[in-house]
Amino acid sequence: MAKFNVTALLQNVDEHVTTLEALGIKCSKRNGKAEDPKQKIAIDLATKIGLTLVKERHYVSAYNVAYPLCNMTMGPRKSIAAHAIAKALIRRKQGRLAKQMACLIAPLKGKLKIKTAKAIASELINDDDIDSAKYILEALKNNPVEYAQKAVEDLNGELQKWVPKESPFLDAFSLKFSNAMKEGSKSIPKESSSNKDLQLFQFIQKLFNSQFPTYKEIRFESKKNTQSPIMMQLSKSRCSLKIQLNGHVTHYDWNFNRNVMLKNNHPLPTHLIREFNDTIKLVIKRIENKEVDVHAC
Repeated sequence: MAKFNVTALLQNVDEHVTTLEALGIKCSKRNGKAEDPKQKIAIDLATKIGLTLVKERHYVSAYNVAYPLCNMTMGPRKSIAAHAIAKALIRRKQGRLAKQMACLIAPLKGKLKIKTAKAIASELINDDDIDSAKYILEALKNNPVEYAQKAVEDLNGELQKWVPKESPFLDAFSLKFSNAMKEGSKSIPKESSSNKDLQLFQFIQKLFNSQFPTYKEIRFESKKNTQSPIMMQLSKSRCSLKIQLNGHVTHYDWNFNRNVMLKNNHPLPTHLIREFNDTIKLVIKRIENKEVDVHAC
């Protein structure tokens, strides 16, 4: 494989996702002793690529990078890398992929492998993804080694103590966000005006920087079994919004730095930007009605 400027690739993940995935897989597959400096460089780079792919919502590609970490060759570095990528996937509500990672190593011999599978299951329990955690638990039950059975015992203890989380912080966070968004949307006139429509977008960025500076990203996702589900991801540099209406999914993606708005991967004409504003207001309404889950990280 040719040498790449990794920093340049990571600056535009969407354009270079295939190259990054292939490079990450190559690094993950490398087998060397823990004290080998080249092994550390390779696994650290695989971790960085995997985490960046998760951040940019290329979840399957991130899983593909992590896959070669999860086998008989897993040592301390690969264990740390696999756990980090699995944890990032879980935070993005991609527990299914993290579960698959754990189930690759749960049947194997080796205390470190079992410890890693157990750690991923614990992350899933903490994220209230009990079904995925129980799937790993079953895989561990089928592993006869003593330390696997001890992991089963420990996880059963965690499950017995588990209660669904209710977060007053997130409730307050949701209210603060929706109130601030409503205040900002007052700048949008009833009639369509492209220049003033852009004021709402500018307000979103100012809102994020001024009121939520400690967070890298805020996500709003419709609760399970909600009709017309919505997912909005907001960071200091981007707003991504997906909504499903009548079985049809529309994806808006606005890059603050480039000041480019896309609709289903095509540039959105300025005179149609107001439809995005209307969708934002729908999100606000659903936040107020507690129809969405809020995640801040």
